[in-house]
Amino acid sequence: MSDISVPSISTSGSGDDPVYLLFKKWYFTSINRFFLHNQSSEHFTFYHNISTYLIIIITGLIALISGLSLVFEQLKMTETVTALLVINLFMSFIGFVIGAISKTRDFGDKSDKHSISGDNFLRIAEDIIRLFTPLSKAEAELNIASERSLIQQKMEFYTKISPEIPNSVIKEFNKSKLNSKVYLSYLKLFNSINSENNYLFTNTHDQIMDDLGIGDIEESIPDLQQMFNNLRGT
Repeated sequence: MSDISVPSISTSGSGDDPVYLLFKKWYFTSINRFFLHNQSSEHFTFYHNISTYLIIIITGLIALISGLSLVFEQLKMTETVTALLVINLFMSFIGFVIGAISKTRDFGDKSDKHSISGDNFLRIAEDIIRLFTPLSKAEAELNIASERSLIQQKMEFYTKISPEIPNSVIKEFNKSKLNSKVYLSYLKLFNSINSENNYLFTNTHDQIMDDLGIGDIEESIPDLQQMFNNLRGT
C-alpha cells in the first residue's frame, strides 16, 4: 500500500521536546488513517449493499417475468410471451454484469480489510495515549524510551499491509474532517495531556543532544533511547 499522507494539525511548537513531537506526529497520523480506513470501509460497504440489493431485485423480477410468461403461454398470447422472454433475457444479462462487477471488485472484502486497518491504527493511537498518561514522570520516560521502536514498527507494518484508500475518500475526508466533532475530539484528547509531559526529558535532554552532537530530531531518537537505557543500566 502507498503511504497515505494527509494534512493534520501542526506538530511543531517552540520548546516542545522532540520525542514528544515525534509521538504526537504518530498519534495524529494514526487518527487520520483510522478515519480514512473507516470511511473507506463505509464507501465499499455502500457499493456492496447496492450491488447485492440490485441482484436480489433483478432475480425477483426474473422469477416474476418467468411466471407471467407461463401464464400468457397458456393463454396462447405468443407475442406477449416473446416480449417477456426478451425482457427476461435482458434482465438476466444485467444481473450477470452487476454480479460480475461486484465479484471482480470484491466490495465486501475491501470493506472488511479497511475496517480492520482502521482498528489497527486506532489501537496505535490508544497505545500512545497510554504511554503519555502514566502514574509518574519517571514511568513516562521509561514507557516512551522502551516503546518507541515498537510503535514505529507497528506504524510501518500496518501502513504497508493496509489496502489503498480511494482518492474520493481522501478528498472528502480532507474537506470535512475539521467540521467533525468526533475527529476533533480525538485530537483534543492528545492535546489535553498534562502540559508538563511535553517536556518529559527536560532535565537531561539538552545535555544529551549536546553530547551526541545530533541536530536532526528523528535521527536523534534511537540515540536518546540508548542513552536512557544506559542510564537505567539495561
